[in-house]
Amino acid sequence: MRLTTTADTASRRREGANPPPWHGPRAYYLAAACVAGAFGIRLALDPIWQDRFPYVIFFVAVFVVVQLADTGPVLATLVASLLLGDWFFVPPRHSLLIRGRTDRLDTGLFVLLSLLMLYFSLRTRRALDRERAAQDELQRHLEALRESEARYSSVVEHSMDAILMTDPHGAILAANREACRMFGQTEEGLRRLGSQGLVDPQDRERVARALKERDRHGTMRLEVHFIRGDGSRFTGEVSSGVFKDREGQPRNSTIIRDVTERKQAEAERERLVAKLQAALLEVNQLTDLLPICAHCKKIRDDKGYWIQIEAYLRRRTNASFSHGICPECSRKHFPEVFDNR
Repeated sequence: MRLTTTADTASRRREGANPPPWHGPRAYYLAAACVAGAFGIRLALDPIWQDRFPYVIFFVAVFVVVQLADTGPVLATLVASLLLGDWFFVPPRHSLLIRGRTDRLDTGLFVLLSLLMLYFSLRTRRALDRERAAQDELQRHLEALRESEARYSSVVEHSMDAILMTDPHGAILAANREACRMFGQTEEGLRRLGSQGLVDPQDRERVARALKERDRHGTMRLEVHFIRGDGSRFTGEVSSGVFKDREGQPRNSTIIRDVTERKQAEAERERLVAKLQAALLEVNQLTDLLPICAHCKKIRDDKGYWIQIEAYLRRRTNASFSHGICPECSRKHFPEVFDNR
């Protein structure tokens, strides 16, 4: 669909946005035909009217041309009618002189009424042009508004976040497709619950305080625990703002993003970081200077107790031990075994 633009409207105005039905050479042909017809009728009525009503039929011709043509043909009709009427029907006939007072009055009245009719016709035509231009402009704005609403609706419906529109009391007026999926509810179900019905009871007081801050400052952002239709909980990142609709009524827009997986990933990352830090701490403890008995090889821990090296390492690492004996110690402590070999 092609939209009418302001430039189109201005161009049509310059060119004659709404030309009369008859324009160009055809309009002058119309003027000539009307004058000729009026002249023939007046001539046929001349035996009856004689010197009376010299311009009545010509006035009808001017009226017809005013309705169907523009200024030029109208003036041509007026001048031709004036000359023919004066020459053939105003005494003294076959002369352009107008001697009688009544005849001069008839002529002046004919010219005045014709010009007034032309003036009001032009004003009416221009008013119609302005009205049509205003209608074109209105149509353009309506088309632009419909396109804008279609784009907005498409963005809202295909958003990956839940979008709610509420009134100042928290009643849900509209919800997009993702909001219904996220909460496991139909749009009608969300409307019945209201925005507070979606919030975990433990968070409602905190949310109420945040909403008051939003009403004062215009926007808010916070994380809230919500309840799905099946009773399960999830964490949502909420962004909300205040605006006015077309009727000037205050409305609230709320965007909710499910961040449950992100929060779980953050918790897992923090757990791994803590575990790594603990392991590094244990490694650092093993790299410190350790007091060890030169005879029994026990280690003194940080509390001053002497413990077996196996027990010390078992406390600080995940290592497990098995006991054996090396060849040198075997020869030293069990020589009879090696002597028998």
